[in-house]
Amino acid sequence: YHRLPINKYNESKITPISQKNVFVAIKVELDDNELDNIYDEAKKLAEDVCEKNPSGEVRTEERKLLSSFCGLIAEKVVKQLISEKLMLIKDCVKIKGANVSSENFNYESHNDIEIHHLLNGDMTTIEVRSSIPYMGSFDKVLNKEFDILGYYITSYKSNEPKKDYYFRVLFHNPGDYKNNRLKSAFNNKDTGINYFKNNVKVYFVGGCTLDDLENHGEPDDLKQKNAKYKVIRPITKGWDALEILEILEKDVLNKQK
Repeated sequence: YHRLPINKYNESKITPISQKNVFVAIKVELDDNELDNIYDEAKKLAEDVCEKNPSGEVRTEERKLLSSFCGLIAEKVVKQLISEKLMLIKDCVKIKGANVSSENFNYESHNDIEIHHLLNGDMTTIEVRSSIPYMGSFDKVLNKEFDILGYYITSYKSNEPKKDYYFRVLFHNPGDYKNNRLKSAFNNKDTGINYFKNNVKVYFVGGCTLDDLENHGEPDDLKQKNAKYKVIRPITKGWDALEILEILEKDVLNKQK
């Protein structure tokens, strides 16, 4: 992992949840063996990905495979970061992905992580949402173009349980308009992994709590017909990677009492 500090800028004069001037993302490095294993698992999982995206459009096979691949990476990254953060109480909690066997398994929208508190039976829920921005400036991605995505409703999903936390993972693929080269590369395992390894940078960028979303979020359809999201815009209005992990740690520790 590597820390990547980004200066906040505030053209719209928004009031950020955090008052820090620097927003810290965590850049993640994955080795060849990890990518190879994740691709194989994604190939199997893609068969169960929901056929439609939140706007109701049918996904291509390449899109479903790429969505599964990125979703597995996002889950792996977040679970690892949480595990390291909660290392001192690792015997008191169990961290697991929650929706791998779900009938509506859909990594393009989100994947869920649960922290089970073994001492009292309580549970903390985290929703991890990932996207693949292709614009060149990562500063602009965080400060203007992308959001922290919360709960949503769609034409085929009228209700979604609210989670305690919403985390954000980005796969920065600069210069690849609408990610066409990336999607095309996933027709083949070797070309897909090579393109990803050489062109895509993986970042855990932070998130928000459910209370943050309710108090500071706004509705948006994200240009997807029949979809309605609750979002915090832009990402830098929320908590950065280090801050949201600290907040989660304090929350989990308090629930052990």
